[in-house]
Amino acid sequence: MRRLIYAVMLVSVLAATGCGNDAEKEKKAVALFAKGYYERLIEGNYEGYVDALNYPDSLPDGYRRQLVLNAKAFAEQQKGLNGGWVAVEIAGCRLDSLSPTALVTLRMCYADSTRESVVVPMVERGGRWYIR
Repeated sequence: MRRLIYAVMLVSVLAATGCGNDAEKEKKAVALFAKGYYERLIEGNYEGYVDALNYPDSLPDGYRRQLVLNAKAFAEQQKGLNGGWVAVEIAGCRLDSLSPTALVTLRMCYADSTRESVVVPMVERGGRWYIR
């Protein structure tokens, strides 16, 4: 009987540990997606950033151009603040257990060593994470 109890406890611990690892891997993946999307803004890849937004696959050309121009204007505005962005760091991630969404906290690093925290809502669609 004692062996059976130990076996059940061992299986329970392994199951709980296994689930935790998957959640941590998913958190890391979501956070890396969000970080990569904001790094596109720093690099000037505005079309790549717009591709990261959760929109239907077929956007009208005029609307897509507007989104790209908005991303460019936003990045240019940030370049004027504190010397501009120089790096993006992951500060945290919280997955929603009931829906395929997450909140990623990024730390935007400026040239003058100022840092700003930004919460980026993310949604999973088709096995890939997008900015919501």
